[in-house]
Amino acid sequence: MPVVNALVVGFTVTVINGILNYRQYSDKYIADGMGLFFAVLAITFISAIGICFILLFIINYFNKRKQDKIQKQLDADEQED
Repeated sequence: MPVVNALVVGFTVTVINGILNYRQYSDKYIADGMGLFFAVLAITFISAIGICFILLFIINYFNKRKQDKIQKQLDADEQED
């Protein structure tokens, strides 16, 4: 699941960053060609996916650990009854 979430967040960040960058630097992108703009978008997308995947993986790991701990407690309580 972290992979899908990272892709969605990466795409969202890239779209927002692309719009903001194009509004601010459109004269430079047009003068130099759109290749620079697409390169910036590619770097942003890859960076956002990487960072989001790592963060979501860490969150998922700790969440799973906590769920396992709660499940063990529930199993122990169930066996006592």
